[in-house]
Amino acid sequence: MIRTFVDADVLIAVTNLTDAVVFERIEKVLYDERREFVCNDFLRLEVLPKPTRNKRQASVDFCEKYFRNCAHHVETNRALLEAAYVEACRLGLSATDAIHLASAHAAQAQELITLEKPTKPMYKSKLVKVVYLHDV
Repeated sequence: MIRTFVDADVLIAVTNLTDAVVFERIEKVLYDERREFVCNDFLRLEVLPKPTRNKRQASVDFCEKYFRNCAHHVETNRALLEAAYVEACRLGLSATDAIHLASAHAAQAQELITLEKPTKPMYKSKLVKVVYLHDV
């Protein structure tokens, strides 16, 4: 199994996309039976509030199903936040990117898949391999 952390931008894009090619790439990842997914509370906090508030039920249903089906839910604790802090300082990352990288590492994920451009500092992380969705 390929243990995969899917970044918030990918999950958000699922229900907002008009680009069929990107949608197909996302589906290829999300429905790949060789993958098991990793998530954390911060990912849920990133993707669910806006569609919930805006009553976009299809988006809410999709995300809730995704979280229910995640094989590994990384709990937030002091060690995780410290690892995220160190990585954020080292690379100049946002708090959520650092927490996602630390979570992926804690769950022994092989990859974190994102729509962030490969020029972003998260790609320099040594915690987990960061993969641009277009390269999957």
